[in-house]
Amino acid sequence: MIASLDHLSHGRAAWNIVTSGNKFEATNFGDEEIPEHDARYERAREFVGVMKRLWDTWEDDAFVRDKQSGIFADTTKLHVLGAISRSEAH
Repeated sequence: MIASLDHLSHGRAAWNIVTSGNKFEATNFGDEEIPEHDARYERAREFVGVMKRLWDTWEDDAFVRDKQSGIFADTTKLHVLGAISRSEAH
């Protein structure tokens, strides 16, 4: 949804990454307590890194949507998301 909003707003969308400070939110991750500050931000950096890689699985002009030819996308401009290392997540 964020990528769609970014596209529709011509690059004016923003994503405020907030890590939890409330212990009651720990259950969202199957934990009883929230991780320490640094661990929460490490998790957030990893998540953002994965999201950026997902957004890059297609090039900006990959979707042709040509009804006449019946071609929806240029498959040479679609990319499979591979494994991500922790160093790439930053």
